[in-house]
Parts: sequence; C-alpha cells; structure tokens
Amino acid sequence: MAARITKKAQRTAALHAAYAARTGMDKRSAKILVAAHIVKPETFEDDQGNVVRVWKSAEMSSYSNADIASTLRNRVAVEPNEMLGTVPPSAIKYCVTKGWLVPNASKTLYSVTLRGAVDLNLPLRFKGGAFHGRKIPFAATPSAPTKG
Repeated sequence: MAARITKKAQRTAALHAAYAARTGMDKRSAKILVAAHIVKPETFEDDQGNVVRVWKSAEMSSYSNADIASTLRNRVAVEPNEMLGTVPPSAIKYCVTKGWLVPNASKTLYSVTLRGAVDLNLPLRFKGGAFHGRKIPFAATPSAPTKG
C-alpha cells in the first residue's frame, strides 16, 4: 500500500510540474510576482501621519504612469511625503521633468499641471466628497525658457 501512495504522490508532483511549465508559473517573472505579492514592503509613518515606504536601490525605477496617476488622482497639489508611499523619489523627479508637477519655491508642495492631467488621463472634475462635480483647478504648464 505504501508503494501505491508513493506512485500517486509522484504522479501528482509530475502533473503539478507539467502545469507549472505549461502556464509559465515556473518562470523567473512569475516567481518575482509571487515574491512581490507575499513580501510586504518596509514602511514607516512620518510626523504628519503619512505612510512612507522605504525604497531600496533596486526599486527606484519600479513605477509606472498608472502608479503616478493613482497618487495624483483628484488632487490639486501633493506633498512629496504623500507620494512616497506609492512611488519612489525618482518618480517625483520624473514628474517634474515631464512638466506634470510644478514645485513651489521651497519644494514642499507640488502642484499638478493640466499637462499632467491630460498625459496621465486624470479626471478633470472632482469625484465624491464636498467638491463632487467641480472642475479641478490644475496649475498652468510652465513654459520653456526662451533665449533672448
């Protein structure tokens, strides 16, 4: 009887391995996705109650336009610490370079520009809350300096 269970276990293991190979679950990308889903990133809470993620050097370029859009949705302006829970510091610099965010003089607050709203497909009107349906007052896109 013990030999029969062993054969059944071997057959089951072979079927699982064949399914994993057929569906791509044994590939490197699938293993990375599973690890990212299971491993919770390290975070801390700052003085103002914002959850800030501790970004590792390997994760500095791991963001997409969808991640940026989720942090800017229904916002007129955003503080850098509010964004750091979702995107790394390099994403904030990228948004400034693209003209999607305009920093104030002390770089403590970034205004969302109309160009950023259009490029990221952000809603042009507030959704929900006290301002539901009102037009979002996006900042004007800064113009490039001219040579004179």
